[in-house]
Amino acid sequence: MNGQSKISYSFGDYLLEVSERRLWKEKTVIPLTHKAFETLVILVSSKGRVVEKDFLLDKVWADTFVGEGTVAQNILTLRKTLGILADGRQLIETVPRVGYRFVADVKEIVSDDEIVILEHRAQTEFTAEHKTYSDEQAIAVRKTQSTKS
Repeated sequence: MNGQSKISYSFGDYLLEVSERRLWKEKTVIPLTHKAFETLVILVSSKGRVVEKDFLLDKVWADTFVGEGTVAQNILTLRKTLGILADGRQLIETVPRVGYRFVADVKEIVSDDEIVILEHRAQTEFTAEHKTYSDEQAIAVRKTQSTKS
């Protein structure tokens, strides 16, 4: 065992191999520019959290002066490449005036010579009393309800 972990991400029909710098769709390698690949890795590895535009600019274009339009163009390219979810939503959601969020269900695959670890993230919501709660809000509501008992 060499101690080097390899991280990959699986979402839908895609496999993103970070160390190999490849995006697979089923059995086909999807070509991406260097900047598009870096952007996708940051978004996917953020596990559903919002990634600010300034963060993307600092990480992906650290050595170059570019504006927000460049980030937006890069996101557009990724959206065209990845397509949409079964429910019609884009895999990359725009959070107005802030940044972007990768919304697909992502499995993180960490492997080395002998070990493979899968981490599964699912985004779920439920409706109660005509209000929609996220996972975190639901936990808070359950805690509040249990303390009232």
